[in-house]
Amino acid sequence: MYSSPLTNSSALQDFLLGTNPLPVSVDGSRRDRIAYAGDLDITTGTAFASTYGHDYINGSMNLLGSFQLLPGFFVPSVKVQQPPRTEDIQANITGLIGYSFSLASAMAQYYEQTGDTGFLTYWAPKAARLFDWAHSQTLGSGLLNISNPAFGGDWNYYDPPLSGVVAKFNLVYAYALNRWLPFMADGGLNTTLYTSRLESLQNAINANLWSDTLQAYYLSESYTDFFSQEANALAILSNT
Repeated sequence: MYSSPLTNSSALQDFLLGTNPLPVSVDGSRRDRIAYAGDLDITTGTAFASTYGHDYINGSMNLLGSFQLLPGFFVPSVKVQQPPRTEDIQANITGLIGYSFSLASAMAQYYEQTGDTGFLTYWAPKAARLFDWAHSQTLGSGLLNISNPAFGGDWNYYDPPLSGVVAKFNLVYAYALNRWLPFMADGGLNTTLYTSRLESLQNAINANLWSDTLQAYYLSESYTDFFSQEANALAILSNT
């Protein structure tokens, strides 16, 4: 809880918005003072095709990417007034796990558009930590399993969180891996290893999550009677 005797003019700074430590992109500047990791996968491509506001994309990644947790995933959102962190968050759970993969996809897009080798060298090991964590969560079937429902929220907070084997989370993981593969060698990562993991993941998705009845990938192993629009879009984007 905030506490101050309010006897010094310096306390006024506690009640002002101040300036953002980094140039960042927000979903709606009149509404948000928060940067969302899940937005960057779309925002990055849009920015390069329109305003070329790469400083804002890079700033958003520097801010959001600094909030990495010990296992390798990221927090889904950060207040834009916060400075970037200098060390990992000492915790092992986050929310909206799909946003971590969207952030990784945006990193690959940024390098694709800029060719900034310093950027790649810095972020490749951090993306690899996310991918290695995801691989550690795969079942014998080869599918990513969300064991804790706390991870399974998404952008629409009115929807209940999903856990277990969820089509979207598997496909957003596949999409992020697919975006990174062309750049892994230049980033010092083992391309052969991650190519093998992606192929195994895609084979598992097709073998276990495709519905001949729906002619689409269903929502999750718990909900097989209807499909996820996002999952099926990601299936196309990831060449699954």
